[in-house]
Amino acid sequence: MKENKGYKNRRKEILSVLMKYGVKEGINTNDLPLRFRLALEELGPTFIKIGQILSTRPDLLPPPYIDELQKLQDNAMPEPYSVIQELLEKQFPQGMEQVFTSFEEIPFACASLSEVHKAILKNGTSVVIKIQRPKAKEMMERDIEILKKVSGFIKWTPFDTPFDPIEVLDEIWVSTKKELDFLQEAENMRRFCYHHRKIEKISCPKVYQKYSSSQILVMEYIEGIKIGDIQKLKEKGYDVEKIGKDFVNDYLQQIFEDGFFHADPHPGNILIRGDQIVYLDFGMMGELNSALQGRFNQFLYAVSMKDVHGMTSTIAKIGVIRGNFNKRQLHDDVENMYDKYIDQPLSDIQLPEMMEEVMKICKKNNIIIPRDLTLLLRGLITIEGTVGQLTPNINIMDIVAPYVKK
Repeated sequence: MKENKGYKNRRKEILSVLMKYGVKEGINTNDLPLRFRLALEELGPTFIKIGQILSTRPDLLPPPYIDELQKLQDNAMPEPYSVIQELLEKQFPQGMEQVFTSFEEIPFACASLSEVHKAILKNGTSVVIKIQRPKAKEMMERDIEILKKVSGFIKWTPFDTPFDPIEVLDEIWVSTKKELDFLQEAENMRRFCYHHRKIEKISCPKVYQKYSSSQILVMEYIEGIKIGDIQKLKEKGYDVEKIGKDFVNDYLQQIFEDGFFHADPHPGNILIRGDQIVYLDFGMMGELNSALQGRFNQFLYAVSMKDVHGMTSTIAKIGVIRGNFNKRQLHDDVENMYDKYIDQPLSDIQLPEMMEEVMKICKKNNIIIPRDLTLLLRGLITIEGTVGQLTPNINIMDIVAPYVKK
């Protein structure tokens, strides 16, 4: 990437902010995770996005950093409408009035790299239009490139494991590029709908492909009640326990049968419409190929058989070993973790809690877990919180048990 004046000014700004918060030197006080988050917020949308991605990686960061980065909010200001209008005119050269009868200039949602507007098509269909901010991809690429170049003389990183910061930044860039390709998001929705084509109670918005591009995504507007709004669901006469069971059953089907799952199933992305559970926002998806599915299944089978050796062996095979590794130490760590589960039946084990502990063990033993498994953990933790409010007595492991191949 060419180091023009804008590039050099941005590099200077990044280093200045990192020094301001004592992050460049890693001044180690108890509030370092807080200062790290504040530095990311001050550096703007691209760094907020980087922090949000890192918050999903308990295999890379210590818990205090994960907790702090999960507080990151976009709080993004909308682009001036003149900027949005220019983007739309390029997308619809035939004229906006030939496509829409109305378009709301004020977005109803703003994120760090995009914003969402409501509109009505000429045929009367209500839609939402997700619009990528101008030069979002270029700015993200520039900032990651700067971080890679300055990482050699920044004396501190938040990683307490021997991971190469440049490799981590490369992975973040690959992940973000996918999220910034709205045609990829449209394909994710098509694939998700295909897997659920015979399941009437699960839905997602229709994509209007002919109006969409890599930077603009036009989708069906769906009204519904957020799955986390339990009071409103009850007022409308919904059986919230049934919703909770249907939700977790579907999510586990995505993992164990489809191998393709929604990686950000927080309550804001899940609506209840009539008898349907509707998923929104398909920018971040996880994928388990048959080999990874098999390893995960082997791990759960070893758990069900109380086989510590099998658990240890599977954990070592799932990830990539970096740095010093001692299989005996890994076995001892797994055994110590499992001691508290040994007397419990499989259906009583809290799967997200156990997986979090496994991630910590991997980090301690220099094992890098595939990104999609960390997304799976994040998804399980998220739905456990949601389902716990809807159906307090449900245990995810109880529903997982039938999927464990013997």
